[in-house]
Amino acid sequence: MKSTTLITLAALGSFAFYGNAYAENGHAYNGSFCDNYYGSQVGNFNHQHNGIKNNTNSGRYVSCPVIVDEIAKTTGTTRVWLYYSGSGKISCSMFSKNGNGTTRQSKMGSRTNSGWFSIPAITSDNYWGSYSMYCYLPPKGILKTIWVGEKS
Repeated sequence: MKSTTLITLAALGSFAFYGNAYAENGHAYNGSFCDNYYGSQVGNFNHQHNGIKNNTNSGRYVSCPVIVDEIAKTTGTTRVWLYYSGSGKISCSMFSKNGNGTTRQSKMGSRTNSGWFSIPAITSDNYWGSYSMYCYLPPKGILKTIWVGEKS
């Protein structure tokens, strides 16, 4: 019985070590968290259960929150993925900010037509800073999902 318990504890310990070595702290949220970038365009968007939709026949910019919770880790993100539905080219830019609001680093990703696309990892962050993101949303396009992975 004693040897079985030791083997079980050893296996669980090695599993926990393996699991922690590859842990990733990801946050997925709906595109409806985004909002119009320009105040005068507030009526151009529809916040739906499946994301934010550009209701116009022209491209528009939206500002999206970037949800992170590992403020002590200043080495940035692991990856950022977004899901877009529509035709035309969507592009998104993500920024890490210094505590005074100046840009520390920026990365951009884009996609033409529906599907997933990524923004390369941010590799430099600031303890007192934050992240921001904005996207160019084509006519009638819907930004559905944002997934942000951060180092933990």
